[in-house]
Amino acid sequence: MSTRALPASLTDKVRQLGWTIDELPFIAVRLCESPGLEQQIRDRAAQPLLAVFTSRYAVEAVSRWCPELPSWRIACLNGATQEAVLKHWPGASLAAVAGDAHTLAEAIAATGEDRTLVFFCGNQRLEHLPHALREAGYTLEELVVYETSETAHKVSKPYDAILFFSPSAVRSYFSLNMPPERAVLFAIGKTTAASIRNETKNKVIPVLQPTAEAMIDAVTDYWKYEERPPAESA
Repeated sequence: MSTRALPASLTDKVRQLGWTIDELPFIAVRLCESPGLEQQIRDRAAQPLLAVFTSRYAVEAVSRWCPELPSWRIACLNGATQEAVLKHWPGASLAAVAGDAHTLAEAIAATGEDRTLVFFCGNQRLEHLPHALREAGYTLEELVVYETSETAHKVSKPYDAILFFSPSAVRSYFSLNMPPERAVLFAIGKTTAASIRNETKNKVIPVLQPTAEAMIDAVTDYWKYEERPPAESA
């Protein structure tokens, strides 16, 4: 089971192995809409900022009001976030790219950037990145550009693998469910993996490349070396 929707190409890949896969989203995302926020972003588009993104949703939210490449250098997570940056702003100047928030903060500090930092984030953003940047001496402005809400529901199937893409999805799932003892839990990034370990003793496989493709590769690679899951419950 995946706790978010996946591209058809990836679910097809799983099914070609003879497994079944269900997609049950445990969070919902809404891009923020307000004239005040729009004006804030437009005002900053012409400023020489270091813009920080840790989610593709933040990129999508900001790019609606800045379709042309702003006067920014950009720091972001790799995978889906970086792909969104380059999709919406081809030729963007990437000051720092990393696989998780801790490493991204270190990469930003290593650049020696003295620009104003603006973190475009969600309403449930974690504290790791802002705390690390402020500890490094940066002044950081935060603009909430999307909102995440939990959409918990009870799961009855005894899945062999459950895929988590964020700590929010972990909280939502465990608010109503506990996984079967045999279930292997796959997590995008160290933070999501840590959130799962706080909830259960099940085996957790961190996937350090933050993409859906890497998640599915981790699932299929795992069962190359472990007992293959039953075809009806993968």
